[in-house]
Amino acid sequence: RPRLALKREQVLQLDERLGLHPSLAALLPFWEAGELAWVQGVGYPDPNLSHFRSIEIWDTASASSAYLDEGWLARAFSEAPVPSHFAADGVVVGGQENGPLAGARSIALANPGQFLRRARLATPRQAPGPAALAHVLKVEADIAQAANRITAALVPAEEYPVGELGNSLRVAAQVLAGGAKVAAIKVSLNGFDTHQNQPGLHGNLLRQFAEAIAAFRQSLSRLGLWDSTLIMTYAEFGRRPAENGS
Repeated sequence: RPRLALKREQVLQLDERLGLHPSLAALLPFWEAGELAWVQGVGYPDPNLSHFRSIEIWDTASASSAYLDEGWLARAFSEAPVPSHFAADGVVVGGQENGPLAGARSIALANPGQFLRRARLATPRQAPGPAALAHVLKVEADIAQAANRITAALVPAEEYPVGELGNSLRVAAQVLAGGAKVAAIKVSLNGFDTHQNQPGLHGNLLRQFAEAIAAFRQSLSRLGLWDSTLIMTYAEFGRRPAENGS
């Protein structure tokens, strides 16, 4: 990649073979503290070249020839159930795509205060009738129950970077600061499908990612949750070695 490749002196060297993009500088303290691992070369046989199908394969941990309805986290929770006193199995912040939580008892949450206001409209009721009606009433009851356990806590004291991921992790910190127990929180950072202006766009996304994670770490440490939290990132993206025309 003659025009896109980083110069060696720009790379944040971790060892003789591995280095970080300079925009990931906020993650260096994690590495130095022994709190960060990179898992390289992960894939699956017969990769699918569709972004939509590829992320589905990653989210369901399926073979490229298999189509599953449940995400890999939902299947894990069916084997090792989340405690009943948890507000939910998972919370999806900043979007409606459940990803690995598809099929789990999860809540889509962008704004805790708005969620609480709307959840009050869901009044738990019991009524005989068709199975579809019973399902709707059960969903209403689950929402109301979750709302009772999720409180709109104060905005975290930490300064989160402006952008999609910073906003989502700020909301995640709000949920956890309120004392709600959830097994998993899913957030997303979009925009990596760069067909042009790769160096600037990619570097900015990596900077948003690193700085948002660093701020979230501060929030979790202040809440006493950092040592019991695992943060995992993944993407379906791969890049061909050769640089293209644009």
